[in-house]
Amino acid sequence: MYSVLTQMFNRVWIRSMKRSWRRFSNSLAQVEQTQTGLLEALLSRHAQTRYGRQYHFSEIKTVADYQKRVPLTTYEDYKLSIEAISHGTEEVLTADPVLLFEPSSGSVQATKLIPYTQQLKFDFQAAIGPWLYALYTQTPSLFGSKAYWSISPALDRPKRYHQMKVGFENDYEYLGALGRLAYARVAVIDPSLTVERDIETFRKKTLLALLQTPNLGMISVWHPTFLGLLLDAFKTQVDSILESLAQQDKHRYQTVRSIVKKGLEDDSYQRIWPELKVISCWMDGPSKIYAEQLRVWFPTVRFQAKGLLATEGVVSLPFQRGLDPVCAVGSHFLEFIDQHTHDIRLPHQLIRGRQYAVVLSTNGGLYRYQLHDVVEVTGHLHQAPTLRFMGKAQGGVDLCGEKLNEIHVRQCIDETLKDRQLTAKYYLLAPTKDKNWSKGYTLFLESPNLSENVTDSLCQQLDRRLCGNYHYRYCRDIGQLQPVRLFRIKQDGRATYIRYKNQTMRLGDIKLSCLDTDMDWDTRFAPDESVMYNYGYSRRGRAHHVGDGMC
Repeated sequence: MYSVLTQMFNRVWIRSMKRSWRRFSNSLAQVEQTQTGLLEALLSRHAQTRYGRQYHFSEIKTVADYQKRVPLTTYEDYKLSIEAISHGTEEVLTADPVLLFEPSSGSVQATKLIPYTQQLKFDFQAAIGPWLYALYTQTPSLFGSKAYWSISPALDRPKRYHQMKVGFENDYEYLGALGRLAYARVAVIDPSLTVERDIETFRKKTLLALLQTPNLGMISVWHPTFLGLLLDAFKTQVDSILESLAQQDKHRYQTVRSIVKKGLEDDSYQRIWPELKVISCWMDGPSKIYAEQLRVWFPTVRFQAKGLLATEGVVSLPFQRGLDPVCAVGSHFLEFIDQHTHDIRLPHQLIRGRQYAVVLSTNGGLYRYQLHDVVEVTGHLHQAPTLRFMGKAQGGVDLCGEKLNEIHVRQCIDETLKDRQLTAKYYLLAPTKDKNWSKGYTLFLESPNLSENVTDSLCQQLDRRLCGNYHYRYCRDIGQLQPVRLFRIKQDGRATYIRYKNQTMRLGDIKLSCLDTDMDWDTRFAPDESVMYNYGYSRRGRAHHVGDGMC
């Protein structure tokens, strides 16, 4: 009976998305017409707003007119408008009322507040519907199974900014009314778990709910380390969790215990959830190596790469099995900046093998907004390009969703050094990791007046400042990132940096950066045993924690 009800709710929910799936399917063969129509509707809808009058939306007749009249923008261009909206001013950026601000990470500013309207939510659903309909119809066994949709603890964050609400309560608020109703009946986790503030308790409750679900068919998370850390918690607390499972479901306890009694092997999770068919997560860019680690634990499960869905808008969505996510041509008006020529292209003009930075115009009030995400075109589905996320433009690092940007990082380091009255000859913030899932950022610092009695406070202060970035703080709070660590450089750090970069770049093209994506700087700044053995480091050259650095 339980399986029958699950299948019934799944089928009703997924069938409700067939119309949006058909509409999106048709748009793939009419990309230019679809995008032109979206732009025309966008300009007409918001022509009488303060922004629309400033740039004469009512007089724009073509895409070329739009590109000529309206400049490329960044979040800094909207600060005054966001402030006005927060105090209750209407029709600033959008004709529709702003429902709330959703926080995201910025470049110069640590946190951005993105306006959300009802129409913007509909635009997200125009991509989510086709994705889910395609996923379930291509994998029919999912209809009879339950799904784990990543539910994350909200932890502590401001609930309002002046008069405006900040943040959705749950990710499922992106779904329509029927989706929210079905979600409560086919999802493994009760959405109320988001109120749990203790991360260890949250993980234990989540694991118990998953372990009590033998018919788990799909896992959908954002970053693969979210799932990796969850399963690691099971490894380290297996006896305690099994004891709790026995109290709630004795039959399931016996099944799970028989699988793990000799220890958790690589395929144990596969045997715990034998009906698991799909894991959906980020698999490209910085997430790739962590997704590959999950594959070892789930060797027969199909992994589906999530599309590029940012707080500001949706760029691509998984649609056809075997292909990279396809451009979400039915949600927003999209432009792409060629990373080689800097020419601006439309979706139907993109060339396979080229990399482009994404530009969005949305019903949330962002116009020609530079997202600073870089994608590579891997092919086409009809006229629409398939896209693979490559990383952040403009010196960004994004290991697991923290979205650090060089401008903000430099401000944080400079302010921290000033507070500690330290002189820096050279510094670099870069990610480091160990053989497990533990990873975080290390400050590589060359300073003539650095002493051991300030290292703890230095790391803690820097970590707190980086936590001004909403996404970094969240990754720290839920344990995806460890506290900032310190590596004291004893040799010429700048020369070492230039020497290494010169191996792949012309000397004249090398720009000194304070933020780098490479995870091996500890070995480069420690060419011999005497240098590797510094404060905050073991003789193996890997950082350990300096202070607790907790936010």
